[in-house]
Amino acid sequence: MVCLYPLGSFLLLLLPTSSYPEQAGYQAYLEVRQQPDQLVVTGHCRSTDARPAVLRYEFLLAKQGPSGTSRNLQSGNVEVGAGEHKLLSQTSLNATPADSYRIRLRLLTTQGVVLAEDSLVQIAAIRP
Repeated sequence: MVCLYPLGSFLLLLLPTSSYPEQAGYQAYLEVRQQPDQLVVTGHCRSTDARPAVLRYEFLLAKQGPSGTSRNLQSGNVEVGAGEHKLLSQTSLNATPADSYRIRLRLLTTQGVVLAEDSLVQIAAIRP
């Protein structure tokens, strides 16, 4: 499913990259807030599993625009209790309609098996 959302002067194009079975017991999701000329992106994890677990997360942001290219990768381990919500990572970026960016959050087992994923893609506005 492809979703388009107006976000101030931006039009966000959400492209799911993959899906994982609900029985995995975990959800990864991105929260995006617009502030003047900036986006604040927060990665979250929610456990629907009845047992606590130690998971690994990867939060990747890649941006390309008139001002150049940037890449930010944050990762780490997180202990998630049964039914618990955790804030994993937060970052902000200067964003204009002329910028393209890709944001991806993945939850993995400590062995590297992907349990859940969320992503966001913005393609730069085409100017005549």
